[in-house]
Amino acid sequence: FDYLDIDCIVENNFLINLTPESLEKIELDEKTKNYSKEKWADVNAGMDAVIAEFARCHNDGFAPVSNEAQVLVKKWQDYITENFYTCTTEILAGLGEMYTADERFRENIDSHGEGTAEFMRNAIKEYCR
Repeated sequence: FDYLDIDCIVENNFLINLTPESLEKIELDEKTKNYSKEKWADVNAGMDAVIAEFARCHNDGFAPVSNEAQVLVKKWQDYITENFYTCTTEILAGLGEMYTADERFRENIDSHGEGTAEFMRNAIKEYCR
């Protein structure tokens, strides 16, 4: 599962963040520039694990507004901050929208189960209110 397609979202050490209102470029944190192939594999595996938790939460019938889903959104935001850049609420909201608007993200996320991308987006949207 190649959740993070570096060629698709990183350009000249900038992460492309699509939001409904604008296209923002956010400089990646210094910590990523020296990531080895092994580190990227570990980071991708960690992202994959959190997405799998979202899929289980969705499949178990929890609503995006549930405490279970909201805890996962916080975990996701913290993971992004820890491994990439400071993921503010505004950035997180834009990412959530991108997970369903961009078919590449939707397909990767939904590989864990139909509707996982939409569930993540809706949970993130609630969290960012």
